[in-house]
Amino acid sequence: MMKIILSFLVGVILTGQAFARCSSHGIWTYPKNGILKQNSWIIVEGYATSQKIINSLNQDYPVYLESEGHKVKLNVKNVYKGQYQLTQAILEPNEKLIAGRTYFLKIDNLDKDEKTLLTIWNSETNKNEPITWKIDGGTDTETPVLKNQPELVDKSFIHYGCGPAVKADFKIRAKDESDVLVKTELVDLESGESTT
Repeated sequence: MMKIILSFLVGVILTGQAFARCSSHGIWTYPKNGILKQNSWIIVEGYATSQKIINSLNQDYPVYLESEGHKVKLNVKNVYKGQYQLTQAILEPNEKLIAGRTYFLKIDNLDKDEKTLLTIWNSETNKNEPITWKIDGGTDTETPVLKNQPELVDKSFIHYGCGPAVKADFKIRAKDESDVLVKTELVDLESGESTT
């Protein structure tokens, strides 16, 4: 099945939103909501003071999915510290999720304010809702096959009062059963500093 990934942020997800709000914290996920396979990976990203949560997942902050009493620990595969106060963790369920169920993302030991970060805005209902995914039957064991070299479509650098939003959009065609995650490396051409 051919998938076209029209846009992804170099090394980060939603940088523009984080800085546009000039917030001191934030947690986002990819995919945001929707459908996952029984073994899909999830990216959780923390901004500014929320980076401590991402860096301590399954140490100080147990992370898991829960549905109808079925609790599935999420193993931390990798943690990546990006630029502009962003840190991402790639999470993988330690067992197959049950097809047909809706799972809620849970992180234990969050304080009252941090718990509000585990929601997503629903523009149809005009309220925050829990981060959830419905599980599709089957697992994804296929390695993605890239059908073209990444093609730069657009790039931007926007100055905000509390920091810049840096973005590069690429077009990538890939064959895979699921959404394709692309690991990128961002290199500062002046300093040579590299982040993933």
